[in-house]
Amino acid sequence: MSHSVAEVLDLTHDHALPFRLQFDDQSWRQHMNSLKPLGLAILLNTCNMETQEHYARFCCHVTCEALYNENLVPVTNRR
Repeated sequence: MSHSVAEVLDLTHDHALPFRLQFDDQSWRQHMNSLKPLGLAILLNTCNMETQEHYARFCCHVTCEALYNENLVPVTNRR
């Protein structure tokens, strides 16, 4: 019987470059097979001008949640 293990990969977002993300974990490449479908979905949805407004609203929502939700635990240092 196979089992799944959940992994959390922290990201750093450069506010000066809105489409650039960097994994904080140096060994992120070991998860490449799981990340490729996510990356493809992101590319297909964010490079489409018809989804730009929805994407911008989503980014604003995530930013507000990160700033004002006291239940979130920010990661202050890169690992």
